[in-house]
Amino acid sequence: PSGQWYTDGTIWAGQLGVVSGVGGGLFDPFSNVTRQEIAVILYRYAEKMGYDVSVSASLSGFWDAASVAPWGSAAMSWAVGAGILNGNSGALLPNGDATRAEVAAMLHRFALWTAR
Repeated sequence: PSGQWYTDGTIWAGQLGVVSGVGGGLFDPFSNVTRQEIAVILYRYAEKMGYDVSVSASLSGFWDAASVAPWGSAAMSWAVGAGILNGNSGALLPNGDATRAEVAAMLHRFALWTAR
């Protein structure tokens, strides 16, 4: 909906290609976001802003690596390789809802990564 605190940012991110919504040109700002989705958003933003996103790490050391979606694979490998996403007891939990604390930690690590 127009006029919400998130409207302008969502439109900007959608036009830039950082977020793609839930299909059909729609966004669901009230849904939880997964750890994998946050990694994809940060990865796409970094790409669009011209950062080198070539660093990557193998996900094979995480017991749930097979749970990473094909559309999130490159972003998850990058996020782990860049130190933005850490595992949780040997798991990536790519489809788990990201808590506020996890998002804050990922944003902090992303800011440190961009400042290098």
